[in-house]
Amino acid sequence: MEDRLTRRMFFTLKHFQENEMDKQLLSVKETAEVLGCSEAAIWKWLYQRRLRRVKVGRLTRLRSDDIHRVASTGLHPRETRDH
Repeated sequence: MEDRLTRRMFFTLKHFQENEMDKQLLSVKETAEVLGCSEAAIWKWLYQRRLRRVKVGRLTRLRSDDIHRVASTGLHPRETRDH
């Protein structure tokens, strides 16, 4: 029983790690370094909804695959805000 549980946990962890490589979250500072711009520019683009954010508690993070897309294709147009 314990051996089966250990194998199952190992498979789940390995599967999780492989999937998380594509879904890594970056801080605003790390994103600015990757894109070669200022943190203020990142915050402006977040406010304008030109970049998508992921809230982790009170922290703001950006998905690395979104950042790589921006680096290769540029920013998408502004999204309208619904009030």
